[in-house]
Amino acid sequence: MTEEKRALARLAGILGAFLAAKLLNYQINVGIFVNFVIIVVVLYVLAKKRESKAKEDKK
Repeated sequence: MTEEKRALARLAGILGAFLAAKLLNYQINVGIFVNFVIIVVVLYVLAKKRESKAKEDKK
């Protein structure tokens, strides 16, 4: 699985869990959801930088 698909799967999982919790009327703060989304995006960006650096090193 590529890093893009993995990041999208994480994001979809977090979004699905958040929506399920809201539908079940659990008290979840929106800030927590935003923090998880930010973490996933940062991990994705770091993985892309690492991948591009690895490609440069191979050349």
